[in-house]
This record gives sequence, C-alpha cells and structure tokens, in this order.
Amino acid sequence: MIRWAAAIGRARVLGVDADEATVDELLAWTAAAEPDNRPATGGAEVPFLDGDLNGYAGMSLRLLGPRHTDQALDALLDRLSVAAGEQALPVAAEALRLAFPSGRLPAGVPRAALASRQRRLVEVLAHSPGAWLIDGVSFGNFASLVGDYGLPRSQEAMLAYLDAPVA
Repeated sequence: MIRWAAAIGRARVLGVDADEATVDELLAWTAAAEPDNRPATGGAEVPFLDGDLNGYAGMSLRLLGPRHTDQALDALLDRLSVAAGEQALPVAAEALRLAFPSGRLPAGVPRAALASRQRRLVEVLAHSPGAWLIDGVSFGNFASLVGDYGLPRSQEAMLAYLDAPVA
C-alpha cells in the first residue's frame, strides 16, 4: 500500500512529468483483478472512495496526461471486467471519459460508427455483468453513468447493441 500511496502522491504533484515507475504502479493498481481491493492492514482504510484502491488509482491516471491514454484505458478495461457494484463506478467513469472525449454520443449511433476505444469499452461493458449489479440487483447509478454517454442503460441492452446488424 505504500507504493500505491507514493504513486498517487507523485501523480498529484508531478502530473504529466511523473516518471515511468509512477505510471507503472498506477496502471498495476488500476488493473488489479482482485474483486475486493481493500488492503489487509488490520482495519486501516484509505479514506477515499471507501478504501477502493484500484478505483482511486484509476482516477489518478488522468493526472498523467494524454501520453498514457492507451495504457490507462487498457488498465481500466482490465479492472472493469472484474469490478462489481460501487467499485465499477470510478473505473467506468474514467474509461468513459477516455473513450468518449467529446462526451455523449448522438442518438442512434450504430456500433460500426464507434471509434476503436469506444468499441472496446462497449464490448467490456457488455461482457461484465458484475459492473451492472449491486448486491445482485440492477445498479441504477452505473446504468445512469453509462446512459449519460448515449449508451444502452443495461447489460442486456448493451449485448443487443453489440449484436445489432451492421448497416
């Protein structure tokens, strides 16, 4: 956890001038596949995002600037594929921000018109059922976040969007 904290601090202070070790540490924490990423430190938690270390690392990637966009998106998509409920929110928010830098899609945009980053994100969202659920129930905050970008608001609708015939 010390390396995590150091990387967060260095990203905040150095921003786009952060060294590769800082970038690598943030990417590794962001992409970590453990479903519950809270540290086993005898009850001590980081007081940000309810102790969601992966999510906070993922949110810190934006501080590194556009030079690391592809690496950041890869790490965010890796994490999103295993994150569930509240832990999926910050990861999805950052992935959406990177994949849709111009914001919301206009209504009716077909899958074939999506940019490569956007298609990759849509595919991960469609195949990540845990991200859409909290305690086994549809997670409205997640659906709203995804819908705010003009994308389908459920995993089922996202799968249908992917399977829609290409015109």
